[in-house]
Amino acid sequence: MSRLGCITSLVWLASYGLGCARSGFESRGLEGDDDRRRGDNDLAADGVAPGGDAPIVTSPVYVSGVEIGFTVNDLVIDGTRLYAATSAPGQELQVYDAGDPTGLQLLGSAPLAGVGEGLAVVWPIVYAVGQGAQLELFSVASMPPSRLGGAATADVGYAVDVDPSLRRVYVTSAGGGDDLEIFAADDPAAPTKLGGLELQSNYYLKGVDAEGDVVYAAGQRLWAIEVTNPSAPLVLDEAGFYWYAEDLQVVGALAYGLESNNTGSDQLRIFDVSDPRDIVQLGAVYASESYTRSLAVTGATAYVVIDDYIDTLDVIDVSDSANPALVGFADLGTGGQAVTVSGDYVFVGLVAGDDEELRVYRRR
Repeated sequence: MSRLGCITSLVWLASYGLGCARSGFESRGLEGDDDRRRGDNDLAADGVAPGGDAPIVTSPVYVSGVEIGFTVNDLVIDGTRLYAATSAPGQELQVYDAGDPTGLQLLGSAPLAGVGEGLAVVWPIVYAVGQGAQLELFSVASMPPSRLGGAATADVGYAVDVDPSLRRVYVTSAGGGDDLEIFAADDPAAPTKLGGLELQSNYYLKGVDAEGDVVYAAGQRLWAIEVTNPSAPLVLDEAGFYWYAEDLQVVGALAYGLESNNTGSDQLRIFDVSDPRDIVQLGAVYASESYTRSLAVTGATAYVVIDDYIDTLDVIDVSDSANPALVGFADLGTGGQAVTVSGDYVFVGLVAGDDEELRVYRRR
């Protein structure tokens, strides 16, 4: 059939002094046609980054992989460490040394209350949510990760983000009450709920991105929510998706919403959120005839992983926000679930199967 994750670095000014991070073999059948807070687009029109970096390749090249036998649902890269939320019983949280992308090494693992769905990292703490309906905090200062504390969430947790400046954790879930929840993170051993908001009653929220006093959440809509008073969060504005969102990233004044559907409608939508009281869609692109699962934007390039019968890592040029364009892809061979980017490499998590569920691709 022919067709053309997340790094944040912040300083936690609390007593912990933490820093934040956000979310083929040979050819392996690769094909292609002719920071969680990342900065402005940094690619020139010819796809070459300032400073003479190599061009972005439209067909990412397989570098290495790890077979873990279980699904990888989320990935976060922080420095040379790669954190994975998985379905592996007793090892739902996994930590890898990614200093050498040609050979990922497992450093340690820890059990979660259920299948891991979402992660955020503020060194030396990992924040995890999942099907156990718990927000769980782990120290990763030494291996294996050690659990510090936790708090119940309203339902299955899907996404988590941390704002170190406000010492808050934001969790989106499947509903059953507040599907956006706000927790105080002053004491990692005892996170406490400050407030929440029920945004939708009949589906789950899978995207959250905290930007100071405004938090963005994505489900059937994209919401901008003022959290100045965490006990009474206030919706400032909202914008629509045709179906529902699988992932969300805010980069400066732009929000990238990834919609999961196979109906033929646009799937990657780009919104202007410079005024959170007036969200405006700038552009959109149809990425796949299958279901999109995860998104990582870096510079002028967005990487999207596809699940179901297409199973690809898509490369999308987002240098023109009004006209994003699918420019290439790599065949994954099985369903993509998670993606994140660091430097010249793309890290991909896949559904459990007979092949490697955690892979590395070179992007330039």
